[in-house]
Formats: sequence, C-alpha cells, structure tokens
Amino acid sequence: MRLYFTGATGFVGSGFLKVALERYGATCFAACNRTTPKPKDNLSFNKVDLTNGRDVLESVHAFQPDAIIHLAFEGDFPKIYAD
Repeated sequence: MRLYFTGATGFVGSGFLKVALERYGATCFAACNRTTPKPKDNLSFNKVDLTNGRDVLESVHAFQPDAIIHLAFEGDFPKIYAD
C-alpha cells in the first residue's frame, strides 16, 4: 500500500504515519512544509507547497499513491484569525 501524507510531522499526522509504517508496512510519502520527519525505511519526503495546486499534483503523480491522507492545517493562528 502506498500512502501520501500531508501533515505527517504534526501531532495527529505523526501518529498515523507511525502506524502506517510500523503496523501495516506501508510505503509512505510525506509532503512537508516547515519540518521533515525522521528518516525511516519505506518513507520518502519532500518539500511541497500545499497552497500551490501544481506542486501538489506533480508530487502526487510522481509518487502514485493508493490513498492520500490529508492531515495538514494552517498553523499560523494570527493569520487564521486575522479576518
């Protein structure tokens, strides 16, 4: 199983990633922005700007996942509540 993760370094995402790798032996890709996960077997990662649709599509097409697990969120709280 090939899983494409967003938010893999966050609180929830890191737990999902760990289970996918260790319990299910999945091959995973983590689309990263600010931080990167610790290197592990069956895990690849790269910087992907999730606000840029072209970057996301290119990344997804390159990895060819069976599923996408989207757990990322905009963590800049002043920006979120600026309105």
